[in-house]
Parts: sequence; structure tokens; C-alpha cells
Amino acid sequence: MSVIFTHIKFSNKIIRFITGFLWLIFYPNAPYIITDFIHLSAYNFYQSETYAFNSSYRIWYDFFLISIFVIIGLILSYASLKLVHNFIKKSYGNILGWIFVSMVSILSGYAIYLGRFIRVNSWEVVTNPIQLIGVLFKNINIRGLIYSTLFGFMIVFIYLSFGLLGGFNESKG
Repeated sequence: MSVIFTHIKFSNKIIRFITGFLWLIFYPNAPYIITDFIHLSAYNFYQSETYAFNSSYRIWYDFFLISIFVIIGLILSYASLKLVHNFIKKSYGNILGWIFVSMVSILSGYAIYLGRFIRVNSWEVVTNPIQLIGVLFKNINIRGLIYSTLFGFMIVFIYLSFGLLGGFNESKG
């Protein structure tokens, strides 16, 4: 009977590892969406010489559409990280929980840099892992470090801000 329970515990660890790995690979897509504001840079929000706002519906439609998706992405980013953070805290303690949040934020910052500037996609872990490894090592440089750090701080800031605003309180009991 103990062999069965040992096998179940081992299977649960494998499932947790695979699930955690997949979560880590795809998590950066939620905060990544904030970089979609860059697409608005092609628009001229002011009419020339009058400094009045441009009244083109297309400009404002794109602004509102991107803003809605960014807000949803940030909320889902927070919710997802909070759930995993709570699991890590419960399983391994508060300090390791915060180390986990910090590490995920920096790794996600690097993933956002790779996605926005190098044009790497999360799916390439599955579809083209060998080439992806080369791209990862090729893009460890000062530029990548700066952007990764900036995006990582943004993720931590958003996470802490949502937390301070009272997002998703942990249930007691």
C-alpha cells in the first residue's frame, strides 16, 4: 500500500513541475500586453497647430480597445501570480514566496524583452526549442538586462499595487 502512496506523491510532483513550468513559460504573456501601447505611437492624438485632441474615431477606438485589453491582462497577471505565490508561501514559506515573485518578475521581464524586441514567442519552447536556446543566450547582453530589469520592476510594482489595493484576499481557515 505504501508503494501506491509513494507513486501518487511522485506523480503529483511531476504534475506540479510540468504545470509550474508551463505556467512560467506562458505567464509573461499577461503583463506583455502592456507593451501593445506602442502601437498607438503611429497616431497623432493632437490636431496640428491647434493642440486640440484629434477627434478621429479610429484613433480613440484603438486607444480604448488596447487599454481594455491591457487592464484585463494586468488583472489576470496579478491574479495568476497571486495564486502561485500563495501556493509557494503555503508550501515553502513567506521568504521563498517573495523570492519566487522576484525571480518570476525578472524572468518575465526578460521574456517580455525577448517577445517585444527579439520577436520570440512562448510557443517556441515547444515548436523550436533548440533555436530558442541559441536566441536566449545570444540576447543576454546589457540591453537585454536593462529592459528585463525595467519590465521586471514594472511587474513587481503592478503586483504590489494590486495587493495594496486589496486584490484577492487570502481566505482564512
